[in-house]
Amino acid sequence: MKYNIESIFGDEIASQNKEMIDIIKNSNMTPEQIARILKNTSKIEKARLLVYALSIGAEDIGDKIEKAINIIRERKIEAFKKAVAEGREREFLSTMNWEEKITLEVEMKISRLGIPGEKPLSEENQRYLDIIEQSIKEDIEQEVLSQGFSSVEEWQEHNEKAFENFEDVEEFEEEEEFGEFGEHSRRR
Repeated sequence: MKYNIESIFGDEIASQNKEMIDIIKNSNMTPEQIARILKNTSKIEKARLLVYALSIGAEDIGDKIEKAINIIRERKIEAFKKAVAEGREREFLSTMNWEEKITLEVEMKISRLGIPGEKPLSEENQRYLDIIEQSIKEDIEQEVLSQGFSSVEEWQEHNEKAFENFEDVEEFEEEEEFGEFGEHSRRR
């Protein structure tokens, strides 16, 4: 199935994707070789390249890119586990922002949603989750302090108040747009 991908990504990004697809195709790259090239690109860039390949009908290249993405994911998980085993988890996680750490939890299939009846993690996976969660907590604390708040609690209170004010503004805007009785008053 072919789409006008330029209209989605824009000419420059589509051109970059086309160039990369051509390199992969003309060099007959393996997933392993593609993984080496893509290892330092963002998840969005990897996904964009995969979507582009599939959108132009290059399913074989798309399959290779998908395998490369899986190789990168597995290597990151193994590197994290090795760092934990060697006591270097703080050093390993310091190279990642909190969003990447959350992604690591998801990729390791250890993230928790807090849903009743959720299957408990193994002791090892719980340890990995605790390490990542502690690192995320430290990241958030650093961010909060850098914004001038004295604690995470003060920051949370500030955000709760801001959200309450935002809800008040939304209600006011709805009244302005739809009248005192909300959307139903439009139908009269």
